[in-house]
Amino acid sequence: MQWPWTKEMIDAREQAEQAEQELAESRRRRDRIAEDAPKDRQPAQVLRMHLERNGFTELLREAMKRQ
Repeated sequence: MQWPWTKEMIDAREQAEQAEQELAESRRRRDRIAEDAPKDRQPAQVLRMHLERNGFTELLREAMKRQ
């Protein structure tokens, strides 16, 4: 009796399994990034708000114009 699977079929199946695992890992990574995004954005927004309140952004714009 001959073996029912060829090496190409086995390799293709292994590649498909590996691609599936990589896809699952990238989706988990994307979900973690999406969960952390609001937390990461908040300090930047607070810092920007304080800098704008203290006029720092205007000073920075003037300095950039001088260069």
